[in-house]
Amino acid sequence: MADTRNGSQSGASNVSPSNTTQKKSKGKTQSKPDLHQAIQSRMNELQGIQEADKELELEITREVKKANRELSSKTAQLDPLSKATLIQERWAKLLTEMKRLERDNQKSKRRADTLQKERDTAKSELTKMTSIKDKLEKLSRDSMSNNKKLQV
Repeated sequence: MADTRNGSQSGASNVSPSNTTQKKSKGKTQSKPDLHQAIQSRMNELQGIQEADKELELEITREVKKANRELSSKTAQLDPLSKATLIQERWAKLLTEMKRLERDNQKSKRRADTLQKERDTAKSELTKMTSIKDKLEKLSRDSMSNNKKLQV
């Protein structure tokens, strides 16, 4: 699916500027075919994510069933005290693994939040710089036109 998205994005740059639907000066020009391709690629991406989630759920279900069969086979020949001990050991092991995964998940969430904040900051700085650049270009054009008027 990644190939389709890359193809859509590279094909989007080949559209002629006469098909644009917005002003060029804004820098957000996007033709109707480009917009359609972008929407289509996003829909394909979301469908791929949904399919991957379904596959992950099926894999988890298979692993749970396998673990339950394994536990049942191990405890089938044991006396009740050994069963309880084995189940308690398995439970403790799974609990520590779950706690570790929760900590890792929290770290990942904090990292994602930090990266999102950095991204937002960089985006706002880019917006500021773009507006300053546009203002400077306008001043430069005005000054050049005034300079030409003075020379004439």
